[in-house]
Amino acid sequence: WHQNTWFRAHYPEFTLPEDDLLSSLVDLYFAEVNPFVPLLHRPTFEKSVKDKLYLEDKDFTMVLLLVCAVASRYTDDPRVLSDGVTAKQSSGWKWCGYCSLIAVTLFVIPTSQLFAQFMLGSTVPHLCWTIASVGLRSSEEAGIHRRKVKYATPTVEGELWKRAFW
Repeated sequence: WHQNTWFRAHYPEFTLPEDDLLSSLVDLYFAEVNPFVPLLHRPTFEKSVKDKLYLEDKDFTMVLLLVCAVASRYTDDPRVLSDGVTAKQSSGWKWCGYCSLIAVTLFVIPTSQLFAQFMLGSTVPHLCWTIASVGLRSSEEAGIHRRKVKYATPTVEGELWKRAFW
């Protein structure tokens, strides 16, 4: 089995927030959003950011950028606004434009959920249902909606897949 080149995810050059803003947005996400929608495991996510996984894994980079986009609604820092715009509604749009939902990986499921969550608070909230359905179908394609063997030893990756789906 091989995937045609035109169907593979193509990633643009990502533009990350400055280090201080990145840290602030990750903190805001876990303080304001994750308690109500516990999508990400904070210690694992923060370790991945600290280890700069976003330099190696573009799917993780998309999750990180969408965390920044969602968290941008909870800060008054003008750096979260689109360039040359002062409207608060532009918060986070500069980071959600990198989103791609083609490949089914551990990070694509949270990407679709975070993107849908971002769109829910935007001027086009009706799109969040379409984006959420892509995440759900990708989850089913990966088989994470099925229970695993009852006596199998849990793994970190398995727990992250389970968290992403449920």
